[in-house]
Amino acid sequence: MGRAIRKSKGPAEPQGGPSPSPVKPKPWPMPKEMRRVPSNPSSPEASPSKPRQPRRSSRARAKKQLVENPASVAEALASLPAADAIFATDAPVPLTRGGARGSAATAAGRARFERPGEAATESGTSDGDVSMKDVRFETVGGRARSADGAWLAWTLTRPVVRVSRKLPVTVLVNGLSNDGFQWFGLNDALVAPDRALVAWDFRGHGASDDARDLKTVTVAGVADDLEQVLCDISARGLADTEKVTLVAYSMGCQVALEWCRAHARYARGVALVLGTAKRSMDSACRFPILADFVARLMRVFPQTFAFLWNVLFTFTYFFPRLAHFCARIAGITRVTYAQFAPFYSHARRVSGAAQNAMLVSGQAHAAADVLALLDRREVPTLVVSGGKDVAVNRAAARATQQAAPRARYVHIPNACHAGMVGERDAVAAALAEFFRLERETNEFNRRRLMEATGMRSSPGSPAKVR
Repeated sequence: MGRAIRKSKGPAEPQGGPSPSPVKPKPWPMPKEMRRVPSNPSSPEASPSKPRQPRRSSRARAKKQLVENPASVAEALASLPAADAIFATDAPVPLTRGGARGSAATAAGRARFERPGEAATESGTSDGDVSMKDVRFETVGGRARSADGAWLAWTLTRPVVRVSRKLPVTVLVNGLSNDGFQWFGLNDALVAPDRALVAWDFRGHGASDDARDLKTVTVAGVADDLEQVLCDISARGLADTEKVTLVAYSMGCQVALEWCRAHARYARGVALVLGTAKRSMDSACRFPILADFVARLMRVFPQTFAFLWNVLFTFTYFFPRLAHFCARIAGITRVTYAQFAPFYSHARRVSGAAQNAMLVSGQAHAAADVLALLDRREVPTLVVSGGKDVAVNRAAARATQQAAPRARYVHIPNACHAGMVGERDAVAAALAEFFRLERETNEFNRRRLMEATGMRSSPGSPAKVR
């Protein structure tokens, strides 16, 4: 028998063993920060998870290009009511706010409005000769990420005019368990052609998401949320966020002062309306010892008190007239039900856990030293108190006034804690005078700086390092 012949399966192998076959290297995975995602997403799931970068100086700020979704913008604009239905009076443009989650006012995009019978000037308009009759306003909605990843809803109202510079910002800071309805009647004092107006919601309020980490729901944490909103507005190039005027109400006064603690050099003016600078529960409990005891119970049993707050808000939502009657009997409100109805409509949206956490933090918070700092820097400051306010009594208002002796103090004898609704004309007059003094003070400081340094033009904004 002959030998079996084997068929060759390939080329002859060299002596010493087979040669290693080349292995194609696997590509490195692309970092999440470099993936292409829309910068103004239509849903939170499509948004990048990287944290917001801090604002830079106006000279070196990178301009961010927004990739908008035309379909979502068209749906948002189509769901808005007509301009004639909104502006039936001759009043200036009101603030556009979202009363519930997913409102069209907070959708990406911008909507332009003008008062009926008036048109905007398209040419020949300068920074100095702009009047309310020649200006129409636009409202831009957006969202920013908080430190715990929750979404913060904000809106910016600005005039549609051709100016050579970005407009400074006036920020409205709401009170606890409010969504900003108390600002609607103050348009004559707040809306102006020489500034942009920003309104935003706390976590667990209005169109913002609920807090994902209750440990960050503190006065300092909410002040950081305000900074994140300003960072988002700065990244979009909508306004000059290095010139900020704060108008705060109720517990928002502590949030505004806490923001000034870290960013006082950007504050142009601070208006504190029916609020205090420290220990937010002292006036409501009447005795500091009792307030500390209640705050300790709320801190030790947060889930129990969060449930109780949710029950109270649900009762207020379903039985608003009975809740309003009880509030009037207790002396908390002295306004009509029709004036305060938006508060009851928003009550069910308020998160009881966020309410409890903010009250505990507000009782332990103190910002009288920030008021003294603003007073030394001659920052225009307004303090408004009410004679029938049970949430901020005379002792708390007097302590706020003593912390800033140069501040303008306005006392409204018949104003309760809802005085921005019941005594709207008096509050509007105080804010109008505050903005006038703020313009004069800032202009005087600018001229004094130019005369001292010999410069012929205004200096640029200082670079930010955060």
